[in-house]
Amino acid sequence: AGPPPAAAAAAAAAEAEATAVQAMRRVHEQSQAVGQARSRAVAAGELKRKAAQSEAARQLEAKRAAAAVHAAVPSHQRHATAAPAQQSQDRIRDYYYPPQLQERPARRQS
Repeated sequence: AGPPPAAAAAAAAAEAEATAVQAMRRVHEQSQAVGQARSRAVAAGELKRKAAQSEAARQLEAKRAAAAVHAAVPSHQRHATAAPAQQSQDRIRDYYYPPQLQERPARRQS
């Protein structure tokens, strides 16, 4: 005859417990892996967002620089780049008010 039923039941219970512990370990490892993957995805999303943000900031800076250059060039010298309608307006203004007269003298300090 085999081992007594109590010993067999105890061995079966110990084996079941070991199997359950292994299963819980696997679940824990998988959930950790999922958590790591999620945090990597979040970090990648942050990097993408920051890159897009810095690209938008760079474009805005380029527009501002272009506007500053445009503002720095006196209007009577913009003919090469101005739209045709603006050019004709500038020509008319320059005819009646030559560029020398357009520059206002500095105010005298009283």
